[in-house]
Amino acid sequence: MELIVEHVWDELRRYWVNGPRFVAVAYYSSDENLKYELGDVLIVNASDTAIRTGQTNASALRRAHSSGARVFSHPNLHAKLYALGSHLLVGSANSSLNSRHGVIDCLGHSDDPYTVSRARSFVDGLGSVSDEVDDHFLTRIEAFPVESKQYTPMPRRPPPDASPPHCWLLGMHPADYPGDESELSDDIEATEGTLEKGETAEWFWWPKSNSRFYREAKIGDLFVTIWRQRPDKEVARGVKVYMPRIIQRITIAENDKRRVYHFAEGDVADARALTWRQFLRLASQVGWEQQITVKSARAIPQQHVQSLCKFWPIK
Repeated sequence: MELIVEHVWDELRRYWVNGPRFVAVAYYSSDENLKYELGDVLIVNASDTAIRTGQTNASALRRAHSSGARVFSHPNLHAKLYALGSHLLVGSANSSLNSRHGVIDCLGHSDDPYTVSRARSFVDGLGSVSDEVDDHFLTRIEAFPVESKQYTPMPRRPPPDASPPHCWLLGMHPADYPGDESELSDDIEATEGTLEKGETAEWFWWPKSNSRFYREAKIGDLFVTIWRQRPDKEVARGVKVYMPRIIQRITIAENDKRRVYHFAEGDVADARALTWRQFLRLASQVGWEQQITVKSARAIPQQHVQSLCKFWPIK
């Protein structure tokens, strides 16, 4: 899944041309550039309270209904889900002026067929337990006085740093930790407290150096391990390459002489590890053409990270 955190509504409108549209969004007060067609489904919270307070707009619902969409109301709806053709966007964005111009929203995007199908089924099922917004329903809510018609934009604050995490390719080999492992206990214990079923708390250390990984790696970054048994050998035989894991904690040890990186290891890690040849084939598949060796320690080009994770083979 891709995370959209910048220009959220520009991206939503870009995908809107794809139909049919199955939309479940709690508050629906702004339909600018959102055109519906016959076969589309829209589910909102059009309760009396939502209409009277201007959170959902009766005129916008009338336009969707008149364009051929089936429109429904559910008073407990809180979802923000947009299944648009073969694409799914889901997150925090209501269809409102506040969402478009005020608050900071985000959306996850997926084109996985199963996930998109599940979303459409969810909207279909929700429609079966909702009130259909027909002419009679619309005539009734259009007569309600709206308490707050005036949209007051919220003061704009700088958006968060939306830069994606790095993914590091790290050539490793067996090496005894040169420090006192007891100084790692707090972070090991903290990592253990976040484990899911089938995971174990693991860690590796990196000596102080001028390498970009040592200087820039941070919590939340991904890393891919190239594991070889012999530190002095650069042969590919016996090398295993482990799928991306997330750095959960970093221990700065002995006055920054080394750093220890903590992560959760799944019980399928060995089963999904690739041979060196398989990994090079995958790198070529995603378009990564730079030369790499079993001793590499570098950032994977950002444009290849998502594809690398997506196409990592399932054995």
